[in-house]
Amino acid sequence: MFGTRPHESVPNYFRLVVHGKEFDVDKFVERYPLPNVQVWHRGDKTDREQRETSNGFAIPLGSGPELHVDEQQQIAIDFLAAYTATLKKAARARGVTHCYLGLQEIVYPNTAGSIFDLSPTLLKHSLNIGLQVTVWSCLSPRPFRSRVKSTPRVRKTTRAKPSPKPGTP
Repeated sequence: MFGTRPHESVPNYFRLVVHGKEFDVDKFVERYPLPNVQVWHRGDKTDREQRETSNGFAIPLGSGPELHVDEQQQIAIDFLAAYTATLKKAARARGVTHCYLGLQEIVYPNTAGSIFDLSPTLLKHSLNIGLQVTVWSCLSPRPFRSRVKSTPRVRKTTRAKPSPKPGTP
């Protein structure tokens, strides 16, 4: 999709998430370090002034509102390939009930929606690890505006010249 992605008011869902009520997240991340881990515990306040109901961690993989879903898939494939063994342990850790990879696509109010295909390579890695793949469709607060300058279409019309009448020079 070509266009301006209004990411200021859209949350980022391009991330890997592992959690469960009985998951000992502190013990896991200490034993199996992963990059950019954001840990939470049951009872912690959320961004929306609610309380967390589980223990877990999230690993942001990039800015979903700014990256096309195809780019997100390639980043995710590279990450899953690099950390397969550790992520398998996370998916199978005692107390883990949810383990997913979130991809994100922005849907604009003046379009019919979005269509994209999930990469077989991404699905293979996800299934091997035990990850569910979730695609978040987020409605943009602004209409889609193409970056491609459109040029007005000029219709060429040609008029046939009248054929000369027989006998006229």
